[in-house]
Amino acid sequence: MGSTWVMLNTQQGARSTAGSSDSASTVPASPLFLHDMSKLEQSVVSLVELFEQYAGQDEHKNQLSAAELKQLLEKELTCPEFKKKFNAEEVQETMKMLDKNHDGVINFREFCQFVGMLAKGYFKQKRCGKK
Repeated sequence: MGSTWVMLNTQQGARSTAGSSDSASTVPASPLFLHDMSKLEQSVVSLVELFEQYAGQDEHKNQLSAAELKQLLEKELTCPEFKKKFNAEEVQETMKMLDKNHDGVINFREFCQFVGMLAKGYFKQKRCGKK
């Protein structure tokens, strides 16, 4: 593919660019650059960084274990409307529902589907006034 992806690493304050024909290079990230991102771009970066934050706690850096998922649910779902959909106390049930390939962990694709479920539920509640 001929497009260039811009990957942000806000924790290290660097921005990496990688194209299909050139090697990755790191350039300093500027706060102005982060503010210039669209809402969609900010959401994507936030989603990836959130997954990496919790998935990076054990030897499986690209997957969420049940313990990591529980910690994510406890810390990141604070609003009652979201908590009633996915409760940290019922993490095994949530794991079964999200783990589509039945490998015992949540990969990034499965995590995105989880976030999609949350977004769809919120959208439906907001548009239809359902609780």
